[in-house]
Amino acid sequence: MMVRCPQCGTEFDKDTNEFCPNPSCGYPSAFIGTPVAEGPELQEMLRRPGEEVTVPQAPIPPPQPTVPRPAPVPVAPTRPTAPPPAVQQEPPRRRFPTALLVAGIVAVLAVVVLVLLVASGNDQPTADEGSPAGQATPDCQTGFFQGSLGDRVLGPCPAEMRGSDVQQLQLKLNQVLEGVRVLKVDASFGPRTAAAVHDYQLCRGLRPALPCCPRCRRRRAMARIRCPQCGTEFEKGNLQFCPNPNCGYPIAFLEEGKLPEEPPRMERRPGETVTQPMQPMPPTPQAPPPPPRPPRNLRPLLFAGGAIAVVLIIVVAFLLLKGGGGKGGPKAGGTTTAGPSNKSSQKPSASPSTTSTKPPPGIQLTWVPVDPQSDLRGTGDQVINAMVGTARENGTLVAAGSTVSVGENDAAVWHSTDGRTWRLVTGQSDLGGPGEQQINGINPVKGGGFIVVGSDTSSGSADAAVWLSPDGTEWSKVSSPALGGPGKQSMNRVAGTGTQAGTLAVGSTTNSEDGTQDGAIWKSPDGGHSWQLLPVEQFGGPGDQDIKRVTVLKSGITTGFVAVGTSTLNGDSDAAVWTSSDGVNWTRAPDPNDELGGTGNQGMADVQSFGDELIAAGFDTSKGGRDGAIWTSTNGTDWTEVHSTQLGGSGDQVINRLLATKEVEGIAVPPLIAAGTTTENGDLDAAIWYSTDGTTWNREVSTAAAFGGQNAQSIHTMAQHGDTLVAVGFDASGGDENAGVWIAQPPPAT
Repeated sequence: MMVRCPQCGTEFDKDTNEFCPNPSCGYPSAFIGTPVAEGPELQEMLRRPGEEVTVPQAPIPPPQPTVPRPAPVPVAPTRPTAPPPAVQQEPPRRRFPTALLVAGIVAVLAVVVLVLLVASGNDQPTADEGSPAGQATPDCQTGFFQGSLGDRVLGPCPAEMRGSDVQQLQLKLNQVLEGVRVLKVDASFGPRTAAAVHDYQLCRGLRPALPCCPRCRRRRAMARIRCPQCGTEFEKGNLQFCPNPNCGYPIAFLEEGKLPEEPPRMERRPGETVTQPMQPMPPTPQAPPPPPRPPRNLRPLLFAGGAIAVVLIIVVAFLLLKGGGGKGGPKAGGTTTAGPSNKSSQKPSASPSTTSTKPPPGIQLTWVPVDPQSDLRGTGDQVINAMVGTARENGTLVAAGSTVSVGENDAAVWHSTDGRTWRLVTGQSDLGGPGEQQINGINPVKGGGFIVVGSDTSSGSADAAVWLSPDGTEWSKVSSPALGGPGKQSMNRVAGTGTQAGTLAVGSTTNSEDGTQDGAIWKSPDGGHSWQLLPVEQFGGPGDQDIKRVTVLKSGITTGFVAVGTSTLNGDSDAAVWTSSDGVNWTRAPDPNDELGGTGNQGMADVQSFGDELIAAGFDTSKGGRDGAIWTSTNGTDWTEVHSTQLGGSGDQVINRLLATKEVEGIAVPPLIAAGTTTENGDLDAAIWYSTDGTTWNREVSTAAAFGGQNAQSIHTMAQHGDTLVAVGFDASGGDENAGVWIAQPPPAT
């Protein structure tokens, strides 16, 4: 049909052109002429501005009588489709750990929920359009629009379509399509208004208008394809898969081409005859092979696994820091691992490694040095060699040793009521004077007071020295010929026997002629005011001898005395034991099995009664290095050395003192404690060992760092003060030697 374009006047065939062929016009041919079912109101709505309607509107022809539908033409059978190729079963995949898989799934679900929430928040109606009130089928029996809408043609292109004519169109559409689509009357020709016009045109049997602007025409002209798997039509554009969410067919398998022709209508119009036979259905295309499966995305699993690993590392680090950190160390009495060493970087630490997570075996206490105090320090060296205490709650601890004053070594005494705070006794001229004085042992006197023993060089030669005090504060030096004489004399320890033997002091004497040294024992019947040196022949012999400690052995109704020390001959040192039944006549104990001697050097420094046994302590080098040594005996004559790896280790160990404690109700006080030193790489540190029976020992390692530090530390003796344990000696961590004091509070008994 030849028509004339009302916009530019160009004549063209309407049936072959959808738009005016004039490049500068492009008027839709659908708007030219009278459609089959158009009404006057629609022509009025779509006329050009200023155009006069001269052709009378043709009335709608009455419905034609029903004509019997001819028999359907047989449809050619469709070509059988080949069965889909068998899908090759994939080999089983390696399963990931359940924890990683669960974490990844949770993370993906969280992301999906977040995306859905964001998408749902953006799915809102536009500001210029209303929301549909229903999805019912348009009512095609509704009447036509009535009235004029303006001087311009309204089309589905929303560009610059605003005005009162659009408002009137929206009102008319709301009247005609009531119940089907309700528009927001805002005088704006938007997508919903265009959709309402489309519904109306379909309802009235009109062909929907095509896009009217060049941009829309270009979009329309883009290549469109149809998915052979689901039949969805879409523009190829930059898509890689079919946009149907239930399909996803790869676009790479499709050939770009034109859309297939519109299929014939399934129903004829009233009065229309079928002039052409129905075309057979095209054969179903064979489905192409499925695309290769994309590689599995493992990034969520990796991220989840990494997050779990970080959390585990943080938890483990927190537990480790909580269990072993802190300056104060573990609580008193707890069984813990060794804390970090307080030693400076100038020397290696002798404490055990702090990385062990296994708690040390046996008893472990928390030892701490007392706070620095001026009375324990001075311009020179200070050292504590002996100490006595009482189990009474408010008893006084008395410690003795030496201090350097004005370049000379003087005897010194300290007092403490709690083991933590100490006071140096001053103003006692008898503790000093010309020469050098030193206290090595202390013992309480029956009836009150104290006796201390040591050495004094005020006579020009080293002599044994004894001082007495009624209260531990006022001291006087004892004068006795038995304490001096030719050669050198020195007292190491003193003990009150509580028997007719009186008070016994032990030490050594040096022959002025040949310089040999013999063991020596002094006896005092009056509490230390007068002294008698026992015959040195019974304590001498080939080589040198030195007696370190004496104690009383009670077995039933029999009382005996035992003294221990060392005997050195030709550079070989052996432990030595002397026994006596009365404290006057002494005999050296034999050693047929080399328990006291043998390979290497041995020496005893202390002996204590422990139940029905005697426990002696010292050192032994028979295994190569110098180790701490323990011997036991039931009669003072026959001795057995205890072999324990806890008494040795790297470096050298020496036990100086044993302490058999007293029970305290409700407190787990170790029954037997040994104290001394350990030396590693030339560094001397204090050391502590514990035992419950005298044969099984374990070393204090939980707070071993408290006994170390820069330079040397040593424990010379210990005492029990109520439920507090006190160890004393010296500490050179400050540069010079100062009096060292460490305390421990045993835990409650369980």
